[in-house]
Amino acid sequence: MKLAIVDDEKKWQEAIRDLVIKLVDWEKAEIDVFISGESFLEKNIEYDIVFMDIEMGKLNGFETTKRYKAIFPDTTVIITTT
Repeated sequence: MKLAIVDDEKKWQEAIRDLVIKLVDWEKAEIDVFISGESFLEKNIEYDIVFMDIEMGKLNGFETTKRYKAIFPDTTVIITTT
C-alpha cells in the first residue's frame, strides 16, 4: 500500500504518520511525506491513499487535490486540517 502525507507542519506530518502506522500493516505500507502541494505534484506518483492538509503555502490542499485527481482519479484523498 502506497500512502502520502502532504502537510507543511512537521508535528502534523508525524501525528498522521504515527496514526497510520498503528492502523495498517507497517511492513506492507510505504509512506512518503511532502511539505507542499508543489513538491507532491512534482513526484507524479500514484498513491492508494493521500492525507492532504488544506492550509499550505502557495498551493492549498483543495487545488493540489484537484490537480492530482485529474491525473490519478482512483486515489482516495483524505482531507486533514487544524
